[in-house]
Amino acid sequence: MQIWRRRPSPPRSTASEPVTPETLLEQALGWFLATYGERRYFVGRDVVWTIQTWLQRRVSELDLAWQVRNDYPVLLGKRRAPSADLGIAVDGEAALLVELRYEPSHRRTDVAPESLPMIGWQDVEKDAERVRRFVGTGRAPVAMAILIDEGGFYRTRPALPSGHWVDLGSPGGDPSMAVSVHVVRVASP
Repeated sequence: MQIWRRRPSPPRSTASEPVTPETLLEQALGWFLATYGERRYFVGRDVVWTIQTWLQRRVSELDLAWQVRNDYPVLLGKRRAPSADLGIAVDGEAALLVELRYEPSHRRTDVAPESLPMIGWQDVEKDAERVRRFVGTGRAPVAMAILIDEGGFYRTRPALPSGHWVDLGSPGGDPSMAVSVHVVRVASP
């Protein structure tokens, strides 16, 4: 399930084809979204942890000498400011950096209404700018800013430059849990 490119999907990697960090993330997101209704998420860190755990397991299964890290150090600044939420390093260099945001459905009864919205659209815009800087300063050849929008709170907003929306439907058919994903993908020329 390729969600960050608008062009037709290339053939899937097979055992004889090399896996790239981007195809591995594509597989992780495909699994995450296909199994979305099996778990509850409360904060963005839950989503990062779930995807990171899958990536680390798959890197181990494929016997790749890659590292999958959260809070991957990237830019100079305050401790948290220079880090990407997820990074995949190949040969000690960042090959893919990901900023990830999550907004739970505002109709959920297990999320305190006073804590909603958990993020602001300006956070999504800042992440998009950060991934542009990650690539523009040569810190990684590819970077993505991903928003998992459960319940569609931000879905009416237009996609950011270099971004697009993908509507994934509702786990279990519950429209209050409909998931949309906004992705900004930036790659070096």
